[in-house]
Amino acid sequence: MSVTPKSVSDAPRWEKQGNTIWVSCRACRGWFPIGGDLLANGTIELKCPHCADAFLPTDAAKVIQP
Repeated sequence: MSVTPKSVSDAPRWEKQGNTIWVSCRACRGWFPIGGDLLANGTIELKCPHCADAFLPTDAAKVIQP
């Protein structure tokens, strides 16, 4: 009998593990990956691929870093 371990992360269950940074859109709550340099810069607006809302990384609904 095998037991599937429960995730201890609050990341989406489809999140690919590794060095990808995931951002949740503040408007539609859709998830999309960004590069670390965009997050580190902090002054470049991100554009959601789901609803086209533009926002700074600090205004994201949620950010999941590796």
